[in-house]
Amino acid sequence: MTDVAVLQWSIAAGAGGAMALTVAGVAQVSRATRRRVRGRLESLQDNSTYTSEAPQSVELLRDRSSKIPLPSWLTAGQSGERIQRMLEQAGLDLRVGEYLTLRVLATTLGLAVGLVLARTLGVDAFTAAVAMTFGTTLGVFLPTLFIRRRITRRRKAIERELVEMCDLMASMLQSGFGYLQALNAVSEQVEEPLAGELTRMRDQIRLGAGVDEALVQLNDRLNSADFDMVATAILIQRTSGGSLAPILSGVAKTIRDRHLFRAEVAALTSRERYSAIVLAGFPLLLTALLNLMLPETFGRLFTDPVGRMILAVALVADATGYFLIKRATRLEV
Repeated sequence: MTDVAVLQWSIAAGAGGAMALTVAGVAQVSRATRRRVRGRLESLQDNSTYTSEAPQSVELLRDRSSKIPLPSWLTAGQSGERIQRMLEQAGLDLRVGEYLTLRVLATTLGLAVGLVLARTLGVDAFTAAVAMTFGTTLGVFLPTLFIRRRITRRRKAIERELVEMCDLMASMLQSGFGYLQALNAVSEQVEEPLAGELTRMRDQIRLGAGVDEALVQLNDRLNSADFDMVATAILIQRTSGGSLAPILSGVAKTIRDRHLFRAEVAALTSRERYSAIVLAGFPLLLTALLNLMLPETFGRLFTDPVGRMILAVALVADATGYFLIKRATRLEV
């Protein structure tokens, strides 16, 4: 058996072992997790009164209810808190251990796909190593890119609902509703994902958390500049007093103006943003067409080692130019 075959069988065995360990770990903790969650729910239901520690118990229940058993140094500390906050901002019902396990599986899958492609195409050892490295890199970064993309889309969906939330709360407060009554009514009328976040805040308050504390936690989870204005206005009003309804109306007008200005900026920079797509895609399309028209000449870019190096440098330069143009046309509003 050659060294390449040994390497292939070793990687395949490692991927299979990772899958088997993951399945075994999930099966091992699922029963214990259900018992632990049932016990905590029963303890919460048995308590007729809630103390200030009740919200912490609820947060612990949310954070630990489905955790994959991993070494504590992987899931604890600032890194674990940052990952947990990122998952909450994305609206994913995952914990730190589950996310890290999925990332390991994605990395193993990317490595296996690169190996299978290299073996199927019958390329040399250098190209096979490049393919395996590329697949591994995709497996490492794709989960994070997916989560960050989901965070951005979820934040935009929440910010689109903030104007309606502020207007509804202002109208209800002017009609005689209390703050918690208005919050409860608004959480049932706005759309997801803002409705779910407001419902979570309302439940924390009902379990004994302070209104200011629950609002600060919601602001940290959303990580939105628009909602930060809403939270700041409410916190200042609760400290200094006064009527909250006109304050929310003014915040709603400010957010609405920000959205209009952001749309104008997007319209003014649309030509540059689409130019980045055209400038980045045209060399790739031209290379593919020339390879089809003159395979004996331009096909050496894919078969000759020097041609592959030139092609790799060109791809890196093309991607760098695309991201630089996108960065230059991105304006913070």
